[in-house]
Amino acid sequence: MDIRVKVGSTVFVLMLLLWVPFAFAKDGVRVALFPFVPRDGEKAYLGYLLRDLVKRELERYVEVHDVVLGDNLVRESRLSWDALLVPLTAQTLGRKMQCTHVLSGTFRFRVLGGRERLVVSPRLVRVQDGTSWDIPSAVFEWGKLGDFSAYVLEHLGQELGFSLASSLPLSVALEDLLPLYEGVVVMDEAIRKYGKNQYPDLPLWQKAFALARETIQRVPEYPEAYYYLACMYRITRWWAKEIETWEEYLARLSDAYGTSTLPVAQAYFRLASFYLLEKRFDEALRYAERAAELAPSWAEVYLLWGKIWYERGNMEEAKSLFEKALSLSPDLREARYFAQLAEKARIFGKEAYEAYVQGYQSFALGNFRQAATYFAEATRWNPSMKEAYYWLGRALYEVGDLEGSQRAWERLLELDPLHSQGRRFLERVRREQQYGREAVRAFEEGYRLYEEARYEEAVPYFAQAVSLNPLFSDAHEYLARCYYRMGRREAYLAEREKAAATLPHPEDRAWSYYEMGFELLGWGERSEARRMLEKALQNNPSLGKAHLLLGDIYAEEKAWLKAFEHYREASRYTEEEEKGRALFGMALSLFPLSRYGDALPLLEEILRDYPYATFIEEAEALWIEALAREKRTEEARRAFEQFSLRFPHCPFLERSMFWCSFALYERKKWHEVNLLLEAFLAC
Repeated sequence: MDIRVKVGSTVFVLMLLLWVPFAFAKDGVRVALFPFVPRDGEKAYLGYLLRDLVKRELERYVEVHDVVLGDNLVRESRLSWDALLVPLTAQTLGRKMQCTHVLSGTFRFRVLGGRERLVVSPRLVRVQDGTSWDIPSAVFEWGKLGDFSAYVLEHLGQELGFSLASSLPLSVALEDLLPLYEGVVVMDEAIRKYGKNQYPDLPLWQKAFALARETIQRVPEYPEAYYYLACMYRITRWWAKEIETWEEYLARLSDAYGTSTLPVAQAYFRLASFYLLEKRFDEALRYAERAAELAPSWAEVYLLWGKIWYERGNMEEAKSLFEKALSLSPDLREARYFAQLAEKARIFGKEAYEAYVQGYQSFALGNFRQAATYFAEATRWNPSMKEAYYWLGRALYEVGDLEGSQRAWERLLELDPLHSQGRRFLERVRREQQYGREAVRAFEEGYRLYEEARYEEAVPYFAQAVSLNPLFSDAHEYLARCYYRMGRREAYLAEREKAAATLPHPEDRAWSYYEMGFELLGWGERSEARRMLEKALQNNPSLGKAHLLLGDIYAEEKAWLKAFEHYREASRYTEEEEKGRALFGMALSLFPLSRYGDALPLLEEILRDYPYATFIEEAEALWIEALAREKRTEEARRAFEQFSLRFPHCPFLERSMFWCSFALYERKKWHEVNLLLEAFLAC
């Protein structure tokens, strides 16, 4: 599939597509919604459905942050979805997203009495102070999930300050929505798997598109299907399809909500941005004006409106709109910048633009030297013209002037740090300067074959790149990946080790060795895994993940002191649930050493700070045992009573019951011991 993006004088609007805040939300309330997390790890797609059921109701009352942008931030932060259940993590992300609250939660899918049901436990975090509220868990029948959103909003209204009106009817069958949300899960997998190489013809993206389209075919009136599909097209840079889908989304929103809601205004804004990118100025102006009618206090829409007039050449109108945006939001630096740019373009824009067009035409005809001359002239007329710097870099690259193209793209990124094409070409030039053009081209051909799963054919190209430059770490890396795909494990490990050795920074080398250790441990090769993890720590002693795995290895070998030392180091250099795992490992290591008193504060920290950890039940059982062994009888009894109420079917219940009995026996409380032992024997 050949998807081409037109590059012209509107590249700067891409930055707008990544951030669409609203300045007119109720009392400044802005909520980030994240998928609900399955407690049993199954049916993850239902978490997105639950999130969207809340979203479609909540956005009637307060501003809701773009959910796909929020999900992308989680991925970029390399967080798991259940990490958002930790208030500190939710608070940190909420601040990055400029939100006032974060809503997430967990769910379990159960078949009870022959009926499918969901047990849902929502959690709201206030970003300002990190306070969290656990909305009481509730059970909902599969066919009555509309009750779920009403239940959540009823509780949210108390904190967010709104009164619940009648719910929006959901006139579609939930089963018809499931393909869409299965597709969203596939989208998440594709983003994490393909990294920077997101293209619409890759297998996971093809699957995600098909699932979203299946829901559209079943229920064409459901707006969120078009929303997610448009976002999929955006991520894969399929611009034409994206614009077409946004228009469908807008039509469905108008049908579902009318023309006076936040989602409709946001959709108009996006369409205006996309039409500007396509240089369809009449449509862009129409949609920008419509967005301003719906949201007259929204500064960013006047900023976009001004940019459209700027591209059309009406600098007076553009400057007026930029100043309007600035009057609505004095802190909006972009509006101030573009107001100044419009004034400069009124004086110098004609000459700069004419030189730019001549340069573009020369480039299209393959006359790269002449094109470079015109683009350089454009930058002299207008030093802020980003597009001219981009094409100047392209022209100089084609004639082999790597230093000149590097300077052009560095200047471009000074003007627009988010210019993805400029950054990509700058990285390519630096790679060619470092490894040589022939080595890079061999690598790129190998990479093309690798992406097509033609691993045996890719091997000679990667080997050629390595031969031309033995320090080409990426070539080593992908050669290793080919060996792995081909089942040549020894060659794979040898090449991975070579690749790690070529990395210039010790932190990068350490991470590569850690990944190898992780893989080897998964294959059951413990001694080799230990060797790689120790090499990782030699390069970066503060790599907490490596300490954590070494702690696990030594614990399996019952080398408790070494396990404890590595878990302790891991607790210093990890955060969130990984730190909880390290603390748990420290406590476990102390038990065989009979250091129960030292284990107690560690277990208490886990119970206090990591109540949703997967190992929480075992940690609480160990806490009861430690209290018993330290002869803190009353505390052990109270802890067991609470434990048995919270986890009545826990696999560690008998163990905790035994140690509670032991503590009471030590205090000669025979009657209570007898009752517990009878219950123990009855289990």
